[in-house]
Amino acid sequence: PTDTDGDGFPDFQDLDSDNDGINDVVEGGNDDPDNDGEIGLGTPNIDINGQVVDINGMKISNSNPSDTDGDGFPDFQDLDSDNDGINDVVEGGHDDADNDGIIGLGIPGVNGNGQVTLPDGTIVSNSNPSDTDGDNIPDFQDLDSDNDGINDVVEGGNDDPDNDGQIGLGTPSVDGNGQVIDVNGTIVSNSNPTDTDGDGYPDFQDLDSDNDGINDVVEGGNDDPDNDGQIGIGTPTVNGNGQVILPDGTIVSNSNPPDTDMDGLDDYQDLDSDNDTFTDADECPDGNPCPDLDLDGITDPYDADCDIAVNQPTIIGDDMICESQPLELSVQGGANYPLDHPTRVVTFVWENANGTIISNNANSSIFLNSTSPLA
Repeated sequence: PTDTDGDGFPDFQDLDSDNDGINDVVEGGNDDPDNDGEIGLGTPNIDINGQVVDINGMKISNSNPSDTDGDGFPDFQDLDSDNDGINDVVEGGHDDADNDGIIGLGIPGVNGNGQVTLPDGTIVSNSNPSDTDGDNIPDFQDLDSDNDGINDVVEGGNDDPDNDGQIGLGTPSVDGNGQVIDVNGTIVSNSNPTDTDGDGYPDFQDLDSDNDGINDVVEGGNDDPDNDGQIGIGTPTVNGNGQVILPDGTIVSNSNPPDTDMDGLDDYQDLDSDNDTFTDADECPDGNPCPDLDLDGITDPYDADCDIAVNQPTIIGDDMICESQPLELSVQGGANYPLDHPTRVVTFVWENANGTIISNNANSSIFLNSTSPLA
């Protein structure tokens, strides 16, 4: 009989057949509230064939265990159940120091039920795998584990050109353990997902992956009115893959987060998303919602230019924005525009539309007349 994890216990007698730390009962699609590796609370009811039944005598045991990614390997035998490139052992909340898809270093110790144990006999395999976003789809089956609108496959450090939440184009090739492999047979699924800010929370479970104070949901191009780090207001609606959806079923979670400055770092991993030399944290010091000081519809961390319509005679203090950036003023409602800042020396160059310099740091104001038009 099959012994997926090679621990000496055939799968039909093994409560954790792939040694990923997630009990088969859960990977098979059933509930185990008391975390004993068997269906339901306490000793389950069985029929004369030894199959688990509910209180009405209806069979629960079945021959159709969950195969989340549809790769032909049921989740209880699949080390990457959703083909997002992040091994289940990590998504389940465990360590995998040697990156082999099973708990710990080398072949783990197991108990008489095939569950991974510590040296003192403590059972590590459990029926409570991580569900970061609390959407009732555990991370190992969830393509957007933190509901920030960015698919785990990307946050884990892999490519997803067709935006389906799984590695690569179409259904990925997998090995005998259900792990994604490339054309050379090299295993792509791994237990070392990207942790951009090094805070111990991999990006797929981190709501602010670069620790710039702006949640990934915003940097990923989505709305978060209640500022909880997840798309929309309250707990978002998700599909069967854990991806956020609109009321009409349109999938919002995607694998194409913005890269404003096109430097190869997506904004949610980029500390200066618009490459204007000012960090996103400086341009959005209070987090979402970020300011849009020039009112052009693009918030400051992603806006390298400043175009301001001056609707008052004087610009004072914090109204003076766009430090060291090109500033285009559309002057309205007056002729004399004093410039002042409470803590910084104001330096400026005034020039008209054809590039002729009108005033170069001569004083703190410029008087406009018909012979020196600003624009």
